[in-house]
Amino acid sequence: MTDGDRTAEPPTRGTGSTGPLEPAQHLLNSVEDAIFQLDAEGRFVVVNDAFVATSGYTRDELLGEDLSLVLGADDVRQLEEEISSRR
Repeated sequence: MTDGDRTAEPPTRGTGSTGPLEPAQHLLNSVEDAIFQLDAEGRFVVVNDAFVATSGYTRDELLGEDLSLVLGADDVRQLEEEISSRR
């Protein structure tokens, strides 16, 4: 994507990284509730510190992994149905 002469960089992932997601990550980490974002295939693309703490995985272990890593198959199916019904 381009915005005038600037080219948008893809989101930066992982701990200690800097880039377009850094301000948003700081905001998400200030929230006490567990927050995550999935891509279209159901893989984690953003997780906040509260989600990392409750999941038992590191941020790097979560990013890119399927939601089924932390939820059972029935819960994943129910969530997928809920998301589909809102489209």
